[in-house]
Formats: sequence, structure tokens, C-alpha cells
Amino acid sequence: MNGYGSRPLDGGPGDTSFEQELVSALNDFANNSPAPHFDATGIQRRARRKRAGLIAGVAAAVAVAGGGTALAAITTGSPNTSSATAASSTDATTVMISGKKIDMTGWDSGSAKAALVQVGLKLGTVTEKAVPNCKPTSVLGVSPHSPHSVSPGDTVNLTICSRSSVPDTDATTVMISGKKIDMTGWDSGSAKAALVQVGLKLGTVTEKAVPNCKPTSVLGVSPHSPHSVSPGDTINLTICTR
Repeated sequence: MNGYGSRPLDGGPGDTSFEQELVSALNDFANNSPAPHFDATGIQRRARRKRAGLIAGVAAAVAVAGGGTALAAITTGSPNTSSATAASSTDATTVMISGKKIDMTGWDSGSAKAALVQVGLKLGTVTEKAVPNCKPTSVLGVSPHSPHSVSPGDTVNLTICSRSSVPDTDATTVMISGKKIDMTGWDSGSAKAALVQVGLKLGTVTEKAVPNCKPTSVLGVSPHSPHSVSPGDTINLTICTR
């Protein structure tokens, strides 16, 4: 028995009435239907539009994600942001009152006291502290200080540079016949030569250990100003130890 695939499709004598009708219908469809038309240009154009739309969508998603990250960075702050808000080195001399900072670095005590009164604060204790090379009576610290805040009526204490920090040049100054010879910073050789030049005699030379002094530099003379000496008198020197 033959399968359908081996039978002729031309309406031959061996076909049944049903098969003949089916063959005829297929032949009519094949002969009368127009050939399929593929708009290659249109398909390509639509494909490009779809691809462009997909790329735009991805770009938008990336932009949203990036914007969210930037917003999070601005909101939460980076580790460096926290360090920027850390206490500054001038806080020790800064009064914070009602959120406003008054930096008194380099101020003299009189100006600092006046400023405290002006903003409604009370002056507490004033402590003098000897600090090398500080300006006498200049503000070294306030208490309480920033970032601690105070309110009008509160008391603020001051620490100022000691008045004794004023260089005592008299200790290194020879006064002869009303004329002063300041030997501050001189080396011992220059000091000895100057004494001889004005007719004075060199007495004892004592070495003294003083932090950060220049070796052999003059630390003192005796007698010194304001005591006056005359030619022929003897002057003793104290110098920085070698």
C-alpha cells in the first residue's frame, strides 16, 4: 500500500474524489496567491529603532543608578567629609556662643576681655603662662572653648602669655657712661672684644646650660643695665655652655 507522499498530485486516475479536490485547491492557491513580499528596508529600520530604544533604556537606567549613588554620597558624606569637620587647631582659643565662633588667636588680653563682655559673657580667671616666643598678654587659650558652646551669662576663663616672657635684654646689656651695649645673641668672642674696646676689663666667664641656646652665646653680663659702669671696671659674662 502506497503512502500519500508517493501519490501524484496532478489529479491522476488513481486519486479519490476527496484527494482530487484537495489537489485542485492546493494548485489553485499556488497559482493564484501573490508571492510574499519582504520589506527589507522597513524591517531594518524597525530593528534599528528597537535597538536604539533598548540602548536609551539601558542608558537611562545607568543614569538613574549613577544619580542615586551621587545623591547617596552627598547625603551620607565621604570619610574625608568627617575629617573636614574635625576640631581645628584654633579651637583652643575660640569661644563659641550661640553657634557663632569668636577666634581670639593672637588677640591681646584686653581685646579678648572686651569681646567677652560685648557678647554677654562673664570673665572668669586669667592665668598667665610662660611660653617661648609668645607675645606678652596674648591669648593662649579660652575655657570652655569650641566646639563646646556657651550662652550669654556664662563664664569664660582666659590663659594668656606671661608678661615675664618679655625678653629681658637688660640682663645682657652693659651700660657704660650712659651708653648701652646690648649683647643679646652675641658670641662670647665678640662680647670680649667689645668690652676691651670700650675700656672695660673681662672678669669671669661662666657657662650655663639653657635649652635651645646657641653655644657660647651671651646669656648675661654683670653688672648689667640699668647699673652703669665706667672704663676700667670689670664685667663678668654668662654664656651658653658648649
